[in-house]
Amino acid sequence: MRMELSVGDGVTGLLIDGLTETPYVAATLKVESTGLVLEVPYIMHGETDQFRHLEQWFSGRMPPANLQLYTNGGTISLFDITWGGHSERQIAVGILRPALAVLHGRDGDLSDPLTVATLQSRVDGLNEWGKSSAIEIDHHVDSARLVTGLSISVSSVPAATWRQGDAVMTIRASWSTEETTDEAGRAMRILDNLILESTFEHGARSVAEHLREHRKVVDLLTILFGGRTRYLGHLVKDARFVDYSLGGTVIGHPTVELFSRQTIADRPIRNSPPTSLTRPLASLAELGVDALVKWSQNYDEWKRFILPSAGAFRRESPYLEDSITSMCIAMEAGGQILGQVPGEAATYGRKRPTLATYVYRCLSAIGVDWGENISSTVGLARAIATNGNTLKHPDRGAYPDYTQSYVVRMVSELTVRLLALYLAGGASDVLADYRKVSGLAWRERQVLQENAISIDDAGVFHLG
Repeated sequence: MRMELSVGDGVTGLLIDGLTETPYVAATLKVESTGLVLEVPYIMHGETDQFRHLEQWFSGRMPPANLQLYTNGGTISLFDITWGGHSERQIAVGILRPALAVLHGRDGDLSDPLTVATLQSRVDGLNEWGKSSAIEIDHHVDSARLVTGLSISVSSVPAATWRQGDAVMTIRASWSTEETTDEAGRAMRILDNLILESTFEHGARSVAEHLREHRKVVDLLTILFGGRTRYLGHLVKDARFVDYSLGGTVIGHPTVELFSRQTIADRPIRNSPPTSLTRPLASLAELGVDALVKWSQNYDEWKRFILPSAGAFRRESPYLEDSITSMCIAMEAGGQILGQVPGEAATYGRKRPTLATYVYRCLSAIGVDWGENISSTVGLARAIATNGNTLKHPDRGAYPDYTQSYVVRMVSELTVRLLALYLAGGASDVLADYRKVSGLAWRERQVLQENAISIDDAGVFHLG
């Protein structure tokens, strides 16, 4: 049976450093939203040598890089451990902070850094975005068209595979089962989820290298949804994680759970409600694999655009002003990368590009029809830039009117999301639907019309 741990859980066991002469000691591993915490009680200056190694670890602030915790549920392998503090009492408690934990023992030298052949991530919104399933159901009917049986086929099916440099990325339908018995009787639950998977052409890599490639996809997913996407969990597979029979025969290389300091804050507490996400701008099928390749190729150059926008969408209930500032930072970076476009000179200040210029370039790239309440793209760019600069610079006086800021955030967020589509080069039909008169930007046009809000060529708001 696979060991299970969630944020908020703790497990106690015996701590092993891989040296035969070192005594085993008790320790408790806590899985907290801020990271993994290993608490180790010991006796300071004891009469025996039982805790001498712990005194050296904590007083010298130099614990082993890797340890294993033997528990009733199985072995937990802990990696990249740092000192986290200790008390100086007779019964002391030392704190260690592992960067990584794998819920399985690892063969070989314990001191070796952790590398894995495969990393899988479950991510908020991936099921809705990928729209693929591991389950196929065939209904058997009789001559009266009544269902007499079901044939259920379950298999892990790749939905998309592409390359990101040396990494091979796959989105696949994955499944597992749970058997339960309650007052309703026997039941089998099939868990059917899409996972994001990475492998590398030249063998095992560090978890950080895997996550670097996963982050590229997750950032795109976050911007397409325009909302918070979380890492729901990770699984790893490698030749050094082995299952044995009671006789010592190798029976397989399991896929086992990983906790990482980099993503543990994302992981939900047990039984917490799922993140509420609206429909993405484009599904995986609408984007296509070529768009994922292009996105990854452009990712490093466009980081100054991607990171502020993805970070803002990932925050839970951000302030209006916070979102606008992040979107303006993103558009300023995006506009500089896009380069000059016709008509931008009207946004210059002292014959040089301004924030309005960079916003204008982004608006021009996506080419959305915002409706008749927006007099021109130049005017809209000026309005957004004025609002963003007023929020950013304290010498600009009071904060802008709430209604104006609401419109600026609404338009800026859609602009950034569509620019991500433009950057990926996919979903051309989606962009076309936003560009045509009375297209998909109906929500933005409706807000302007219903509230009698308009923006003139100078970027000035008019109400009523």
